[in-house]
Amino acid sequence: MKAAKPTILCVDDEEIVRASLREQLRRDFGDKYRIEAVEDAEAALELISELGDPERELPLVIADQIMPGLKGDQLLIELHSRLPRTLSILLTGQASVDAIGNAVNKASLYRYIAKPWGRDDLNLTVREALRRYFQDMLLDLQNAELRELNSSLERKAEAFFRFVPRDFLRLLGAQDRYETVRLGASVDLELAVLFSDIRGFTTLAESMDPASCVDFINRYLSAIEPAISAHGGFIEHIAGDGILVLFEGGVEAALRAALQMREQLAAFNEPRVAEGLAPIEAGVGINSGRLTLGTMGSSNRLKCGVVGDPVNLAARVEGLTALYGCSLLITETAMASLPDPHRFTARHVDLVVVKGRTAPVAVMEILEAEAEPWRGVRLATLADYQAGCEAFYARRLDEAAGLFRKVLDQDPQDSHAARFLSRCEELDHTALPPDWTGATVLAHK
Repeated sequence: MKAAKPTILCVDDEEIVRASLREQLRRDFGDKYRIEAVEDAEAALELISELGDPERELPLVIADQIMPGLKGDQLLIELHSRLPRTLSILLTGQASVDAIGNAVNKASLYRYIAKPWGRDDLNLTVREALRRYFQDMLLDLQNAELRELNSSLERKAEAFFRFVPRDFLRLLGAQDRYETVRLGASVDLELAVLFSDIRGFTTLAESMDPASCVDFINRYLSAIEPAISAHGGFIEHIAGDGILVLFEGGVEAALRAALQMREQLAAFNEPRVAEGLAPIEAGVGINSGRLTLGTMGSSNRLKCGVVGDPVNLAARVEGLTALYGCSLLITETAMASLPDPHRFTARHVDLVVVKGRTAPVAVMEILEAEAEPWRGVRLATLADYQAGCEAFYARRLDEAAGLFRKVLDQDPQDSHAARFLSRCEELDHTALPPDWTGATVLAHK
């Protein structure tokens, strides 16, 4: 079945003019176009309503100005409101300047031709109008295809950036131009590192089927991620229930994110507790230092990652949170990097030689991360506790023991004070070697 020809519509109340226009246009354009001629605006609008798809089937309207009912300029304005791509020619001998201006401004008039018209002039005008109409249509189709292509690329890019953070690429200097990233691209930066994972997750996962386990992790990460992004951090790596987060804004940003993560975790636990389930607990370890961000792998398998001793140490510090019963631990060096360390209340926990290292590292807890009433009690005993720690490492064990007993008199639940007191009592009758540092050497992660 042949496709219908596009229509050229002529509107004029004089039969002789309609016949003359119809004959000329059929002779010059009839092989490709259907030529229709009607006597007034009402008939023109009725014919348009009968077209299957006027946007595609009516490229051009040629109208007289003086007609019964709607005048030519009024008809063209009405047509333009319905079919904005359709081009129009005002062919008349009695059009006023106002009528022509009205058609130009409100109907996007293509051209005005005075009667009587010249055959060649009308032929050329119609030909150029038709060429422009179909060029515009082709351009619109191409633009629609480009918009869809761009939309598809944006969707793919958004999917890609769920796997590789935009911030990671920005730090590599690639911004959104992920196609420019090559194997071996790297940059050294001073960053804060936050590790966090769920306590006892292996046992928890044993009670779930795989789908439920994945759903649980996704809900948990969705609950805490806003706290991370709110403070300029981004999750660089997800390993089951554990996450590695980087902060270009430094340790203060990491600490504020960690505290807000604690709040979000409490909200996450509310419905669990209401259902009679045990609340989720998570540990957080924070460190800082110079790291290398880069692309690693092979030509067939490329991965963005971060390496450096500060990352490894942050992971070890997070592992200590369960050992010491803390929700948040931070290295003393990271704490010292704060512009104003007094914005947070830190308390020494231990001097530790973690597995894989030889140098001891001091770790501290942030009291703002602890729940009441323990936070208030620990603040009340902080001065004596800190003085006890200083005496312990200075080998003044009797003095340290007395201070820790004083702390425990006020706060019998202080496990750190009890641990230090026990160590003081164990070492009281021991000759300390010259290289004794008071550090705890751990044989496990």
